Amino acid sequence: MVVVDRRDDALLGVFILLGRWRGAVLAWSGVWLLAVTLLKVSSLLTYP
Repeated sequence: MVVVDRRDDALLGVFILLGRWRGAVLAWSGVWLLAVTLLKVSSLLTYP
């Protein structure tokens, strides 16, 4: 059994939150790029 210090636990929580925040930013930017690409494609198809 491994004894974990409280500070290590808090640090791990911070790292998990940072990882989730980074993942959320990546997902949001991915959705934004997809939306921009769809807008460009639809405008190209609409106005040849």
